[in-house]
Amino acid sequence: MNDSHSSGNKVCLKCGQGLSGLASLMMVTPTSGATLLCARCAAEQHANSFVSLEEADHFIEEATNLVETLEKFIENCPEMPAVPEGLDTVAMTPLSVYRTMQIHLAAFKSRRMEMLTEVGSRTRAEYEIKKAIEAEDYELAAELKKRYRF
Repeated sequence: MNDSHSSGNKVCLKCGQGLSGLASLMMVTPTSGATLLCARCAAEQHANSFVSLEEADHFIEEATNLVETLEKFIENCPEMPAVPEGLDTVAMTPLSVYRTMQIHLAAFKSRRMEMLTEVGSRTRAEYEIKKAIEAEDYELAAELKKRYRF
């Protein structure tokens, strides 16, 4: 058995950061099996799996909704019970899920920005116009069309 999975010596198998007191996720895939990752590495891995801007937008919207729901829950229940000793890396409390989702949301937004810079200017322009129309911001859509000369 890998030392990183032994009790008290858990580290992220991607970055090597110790996981004591930190949120961690066990990622299981058919090709690599189980991998213990810190929340940051897990979020980056998830974000890097996006194949389209629409997929990135979908996950950003879902993560935003979850973060907002958790914020309301935490506001209504500010006194959370203590996590028993030894369970700090595996216990899922509303606050730990909230922090993990914030990390994921940041990774998703960062990946969307990377994807936007990777695509050609016409594709990016079409995407921006589409998003403006979906938001019913027709003035912005018209301005973008003028700017990109469609």
